[in-house]
Amino acid sequence: WLWNPTSGNSAYMTTCFSAYYPGDAYVDIVGLDIYNNVWNAWPGDATFWTTVNATTSPSLQQLVTFATAHGKALSIPEWAPWPYSVTPGTSNSPGDDATFVSNMMGWAAAQQAAGFTIYMWPWNHSANPFSIYPLALAELKAQVAKYRALGMIA
Repeated sequence: WLWNPTSGNSAYMTTCFSAYYPGDAYVDIVGLDIYNNVWNAWPGDATFWTTVNATTSPSLQQLVTFATAHGKALSIPEWAPWPYSVTPGTSNSPGDDATFVSNMMGWAAAQQAAGFTIYMWPWNHSANPFSIYPLALAELKAQVAKYRALGMIA
């Protein structure tokens, strides 16, 4: 069974790994949904990646630490560039973001190299991310080809 909170920055997210985890007997895989969006102002790719990787709660690093402590596989069940928006006070994203795609694929490869099995699903449907973002889609295809050639993707 996959247990899967969503990355974000709220009181719920600060405690979700410890407070809402149903227990090792019920969970096989620990996951986290990740999108390249933030509330308020878009901080830029480098700042965003530092945030989602280490300081957002829960972060990718918190996911790895938690999964390791519980002996669970990792999953990123949903991830994608978020629809473009720059409206103050709402979810903000640069939209077609190849850097985010490259960072996510590199992160997954690093976790796999460390011994984890990674399950990832790039979220895509008719009205959203990869179907409407040509730069992100081209980067996803390039990253998949790269890691497939290295034998890291089935």
